[in-house]
Amino acid sequence: MKTVINYFTPNLNQTVLQKMQIKALIIFTIVVFFILFALLGNQIFVSDNISNTVLVAVFFAFGFILVNLFILKNKGVELAGNVLAVGLVMIELATLNFFGDGVSILSKYIQGFYLILALLVVGALFASTKVFIFNSIIIFITTTRVFNYGLESESEIADILTAGYVYQTLSLVIITVI
Repeated sequence: MKTVINYFTPNLNQTVLQKMQIKALIIFTIVVFFILFALLGNQIFVSDNISNTVLVAVFFAFGFILVNLFILKNKGVELAGNVLAVGLVMIELATLNFFGDGVSILSKYIQGFYLILALLVVGALFASTKVFIFNSIIIFITTTRVFNYGLESESEIADILTAGYVYQTLSLVIITVI
């Protein structure tokens, strides 16, 4: 692990905080890489229903992780942190916006609405304030779109969808303000 951290650590003058961010970003990236590998293995070998959305997202995320590590090595933690924060949010929002047959809107709420908040918070560790606010805005726009789609497609559960949307939006606002 130390070899990987040393390899991707940029050869730039860094503050103590930047050194800590670099190490955290590399460790986080490695952990996410192994989680994605496990998710891919689950989709291929264990799951009866292989989701194309998950497979595409995982392969895209693998490439994104590798590119981001090389951005870190060559350009530093500020750019790599911003790219990581935006990339994580965009990958999840892309999967959240895919409305395929057999995918209920409640699945989108359960899987996407809460995971996106976690990714936003993780992004806060590495991203600038402008990038964090940008991520919050696009999360709000996307979850509003998913909510409106849910109301149109499954109006019989409008009260559940509304409650989920209201609490997710309230959480988003609180996280952004903090």
